[in-house]
Amino acid sequence: MKRWFTPPPFPNDDTVPVLADWVELYVLSTGKRLTRGALQTTLRREDVRNIDARLDDIWMELNSRKGLCSKYWPLDVNENGVQLRSHHRNLTLHYFFCALSLGYNIENHGRKLFELCVADLVRVFGSGIVLPVGFPRSAGLPRSMTEAVQLYARLSQLELRQVLPTRDKDLGLDIVTWKQFADGRGGWLHYAGQCATGNDWDEKLEELSLTVWGDHIRWIVPPIRFFAIPHVISKPQWDRTCLRGGLILDRPRLLQLAVESPMKRQRLWAVHQYCRMLYT
Repeated sequence: MKRWFTPPPFPNDDTVPVLADWVELYVLSTGKRLTRGALQTTLRREDVRNIDARLDDIWMELNSRKGLCSKYWPLDVNENGVQLRSHHRNLTLHYFFCALSLGYNIENHGRKLFELCVADLVRVFGSGIVLPVGFPRSAGLPRSMTEAVQLYARLSQLELRQVLPTRDKDLGLDIVTWKQFADGRGGWLHYAGQCATGNDWDEKLEELSLTVWGDHIRWIVPPIRFFAIPHVISKPQWDRTCLRGGLILDRPRLLQLAVESPMKRQRLWAVHQYCRMLYT
């Protein structure tokens, strides 16, 4: 494999999900197979505590991710090592998601790029129109949240209620899309979503309140709330996370959407360029 990306430095945080992210990034960037023995040597060199137990936990996490991602995972893992699958279309996007999850050297541009990627990926939910209305708003959208919501209402035939206070940036709403029908009568199914990239994502699960937004927008059919993150949510956390955040789009689900609803070519190129510069 031609080496396109740079592996990140070894993380200071030695928790299992973070170390698993680092392993994935190392293999994705170098194209080299990483054996258990080589990883054990790295953990020893980096003074990681309880090396044998940590190594087993990392391998369990990687096997869990393999099961969750299925064929949409560009890696493969067995008892001896982790390696790339050949010519996998999700390689660049997976590297980006892992890097966001790891959190090293990520700034606002990367977080906004994730939001735009999610906007591309959820296009399959609706009829083709997706508005990334989160703050700061993208080029082509009104800078004012009030004007952005007015645009959303006009395009989707929604009734506006109260005007948004000028101090409100986005009230947790980052992306909207909807499934419309040719009859033009409204009453369509809407999706309202929030994105989060930091390790504090679980503190943001309830920031997007459809009850609060209901004071400003009259949805005839109750919308579906979704929450998108580049992390992998563990099975013990899953049900509670869904109850709090709505439809959860974590890394395994985003990778599936990337195959079923391919991203815009220029967006994927922007992700590629961002990843090339990330650890240089």
